[in-house]
Amino acid sequence: MYITFCRSYEGDKNDGLISPDSKLCVQLDGEKSKKEEVKKEDKTRGYKLACLILSVLCLILLLLVIFLSTKPLVLPFLNSTHHFLSILAQTGSHFCPENELRPIPPTCSLENCQTLYNLPSNKRACQYCDEDWLPFGGSCYFLSTFRLSWSGSQKDCNDRGGSLAVIKSPEVQKFLSEESNLLYWIGLSQTNQTWTWVDNSRLQKSYWAENPGTGDCVYLYTDGHPEKNWIRKPCSAYTYFICQM
Repeated sequence: MYITFCRSYEGDKNDGLISPDSKLCVQLDGEKSKKEEVKKEDKTRGYKLACLILSVLCLILLLLVIFLSTKPLVLPFLNSTHHFLSILAQTGSHFCPENELRPIPPTCSLENCQTLYNLPSNKRACQYCDEDWLPFGGSCYFLSTFRLSWSGSQKDCNDRGGSLAVIKSPEVQKFLSEESNLLYWIGLSQTNQTWTWVDNSRLQKSYWAENPGTGDCVYLYTDGHPEKNWIRKPCSAYTYFICQM
């Protein structure tokens, strides 16, 4: 679209300098101005679209970083059962794979793992310890942070899938003495003058303190010497306890 502006110079004809019919005309290209405005709007839209795309990409990258930072570590691919079990023995890991082709973090039970690898029941290679349990010597130990009677402690351990700790080796005795720093019930009690563990086995080796006291149940007194820190107490007394499974 073109717009024309004209001016006549009839008022100056007496000057004799210009013709009476002279006009000054200027044309304005309105269509061209409109096109320039459209181009500017297109550029603005392009900038906005680019900003939107970059924002979406940043959000995707942020979500990806969060996902990767919380993703649990997975055991590397293992080609054979024997190789996997040898890794367990060397590293002390307690991961238990679903199968050889797709190992997963420890979610299976000891029984399932033993069935999977056709292991005898006394093999503990597949076992893992839950959070707050301490692994040692093929077993897991839980040190309570609250106090119960001896029978209440045994029930709590049973509810967790274990029992009060049974100490049948100097290594376990030393480990529990060094890991704990309080008075803890262990799974030893006396009935008819016979000391018996909670697994119904009789006491073979003991670690009595020099003055063990009286009572039918046993504390592990960790401030004493690791070889002489068992104390007898009434089973109704309340103290902390150690579970084993």
